[in-house]
Amino acid sequence: MMTAFMDILKRDIIERDNSYKRIKNFLNKRKERRPLEQVKQFIKNELSGHYMYKINDVGKLENIYSLDYSRYVIHLYFPKDNVVIIMSQQYADKLYYTRSIMTNTFNDTFLRINYYNKSLNSIMIGPKLIISMVELNSIIMNNNRVLEELINERYKENKALQMINATNRHFY
Repeated sequence: MMTAFMDILKRDIIERDNSYKRIKNFLNKRKERRPLEQVKQFIKNELSGHYMYKINDVGKLENIYSLDYSRYVIHLYFPKDNVVIIMSQQYADKLYYTRSIMTNTFNDTFLRINYYNKSLNSIMIGPKLIISMVELNSIIMNNNRVLEELINERYKENKALQMINATNRHFY
């Protein structure tokens, strides 16, 4: 049983490392100026991220429908769960998991996403990207809640809102 678990863990680490290499190679081709839309599409294809959330500075999850690519933002991807969470650099510095990654005291690592802004004719410094293979239920937030619980609560709230919206449409 333990061997099967270790095999899965090794496979996940290899997949994460391969994703890092592909993204890093894509971003670091010096001869090509990669516009933001091209960078977004490549990362989306590589890591997915169907469920997108933002952690505000008080630790509450909010749904988002597009990702922020500014300099002081962290993109935390959980490809196995199809989840991406963005947070401010300030919040990431307070969260033990992300702080450990950015100070190189944890196995995972991060990449800086840089892209070309055609209208400014300039290379822009974008967010930091973290690809995580840990389980969502192993990340403890600053409010002592487990990340997976927060995501499940947000998912249930979204379903309830969808039901209310569907019901309200019948009255008009």
